[in-house]
Amino acid sequence: MSSYRLQRSPAWMGAGRVLALATPLLFAACGGGGGGDSTPVNPNSYDLDAAMTRAYANGASFTGLKATASNGAVITLGLTLGAGADAVFEGTLRKVSLQTITVSAPGLATETTSATEYYSTTPFRTYGSIDDAGNYGLASATGNLPTAARVGDTGPLSTQVFYADASKATVTMNATNTWEVQSDGTASTAWACSKTVAREVGSAADLVQNLCFRINTAGDVSAAKFTMSLPTETLEFK
Repeated sequence: MSSYRLQRSPAWMGAGRVLALATPLLFAACGGGGGGDSTPVNPNSYDLDAAMTRAYANGASFTGLKATASNGAVITLGLTLGAGADAVFEGTLRKVSLQTITVSAPGLATETTSATEYYSTTPFRTYGSIDDAGNYGLASATGNLPTAARVGDTGPLSTQVFYADASKATVTMNATNTWEVQSDGTASTAWACSKTVAREVGSAADLVQNLCFRINTAGDVSAAKFTMSLPTETLEFK
């Protein structure tokens, strides 16, 4: 299953090598809603900042997300966000999100990866992560999650640099994160997505992952889906 351990950061890392959340924890694109007149008009605005703050502070668990590979194998993904005790990261006390991703497929052992992500609120902002293999990520904000965004809106979120360990002597990957609100085919809820485009040092191919939460106008999270695009195929877990 190591080929599905895409990034070395946390779930929202947008979204998460794990989830790695797609994750660092895992992590790739959200599917849109139905086309044409079959898709209800959604005039609502959505508070992505509140949604992420609640998910990180209160915890969330999504199990049984499935994707079918090109060879027909059904891969199952599980994502868990848990709240940890505040801790110092890069010299400053930060809030902590504990993130775990499990991936299983027929005939293969279940793989579990985890990461600790450091963040603050008001506005919601991530600063970096450390995964269970020791990979060390640093995030620099390029924008904030919106408090009132509509379907179709998108914007910058952060850039990330990943290192082999906390010494930060060896860079292994660079990534750019953006946010987007996508239709879920209803007039009352929408997908709040964090898209990560990453490239490992020495590679010519981008790794793309998109972690999406279904939210209502109050910012409550009710479901998740995750898309990861590898050089050879795209997997959408939902």
